[in-house]
Amino acid sequence: MAIIELDSVETSLVKKHDTEIIEPAFKQTPENIQALKNQIMPRGSTDDQLKMFLHVIKTTNLDPFNRQIYAIPTAGKITYQTSIDGFRLIAQRSGVYAGQIGPFWCGDDGVWCDVWLKSDLPAAAKVGVIRKGFSEPIYGVAILRERKGTTPMWNKMPTHMLAKVAESLALRKAFPNELSGLQTKEEMEDCIEIESSVTTESSAEVQNLIREILKLVPIDKRAETLPWISNKMGVANIDELENRTGDNLEKTIQQLKQLKDVLSKKKK
Repeated sequence: MAIIELDSVETSLVKKHDTEIIEPAFKQTPENIQALKNQIMPRGSTDDQLKMFLHVIKTTNLDPFNRQIYAIPTAGKITYQTSIDGFRLIAQRSGVYAGQIGPFWCGDDGVWCDVWLKSDLPAAAKVGVIRKGFSEPIYGVAILRERKGTTPMWNKMPTHMLAKVAESLALRKAFPNELSGLQTKEEMEDCIEIESSVTTESSAEVQNLIREILKLVPIDKRAETLPWISNKMGVANIDELENRTGDNLEKTIQQLKQLKDVLSKKKK
């Protein structure tokens, strides 16, 4: 896959509310784009998929090196995912986000409550997003039988996860321009099998450790830090670390902790 030419991707500052200007979270320099292609993009990705991911990164102003946004292969195509925190951050940056109502849950009786204490699972959850200039909250409703996932987090906290899906739906309805085409991993975990380790708690620890390592180096050095981590771990790219399972995954976690300790000592 050839590298995308910079003249096809805008690298200027990101505008906010048409008045305030903020620095882009991911600077689309040739070095950063090359690192993105080698370390973040799924294997076999095309130039068009890389270019689309760069566009999504620019639109959302999220940093893939800091694991804020992912390009995930699902069902033969690539989806662009973030966490619910990423959705909240994008909404907050819009300048017209004014908070939320809920979450609420209900049983088969359709009676909504603001805390779910029953032993049975709720039938649905809903969240309302308040946007300035709108007369009513914008609600997202997630029905359990349509959304129940099978990942560890869904098995451990289904009520909490259902509320996250409802919030994702509400935020996308309230901010379609900013969030169109972008999914939260909570949504994707509930309906399809993701070819990625973001669905397991142990691999989430791998991602968190990589994030913590990146925070120990200057922003302009993060692109070259990912290949350095891969080299130290004996893999071609970061995705190979996150796709490890069993004993290999536990060994990876211990090695990353050691790398983090080395960098922490150097920083001191």
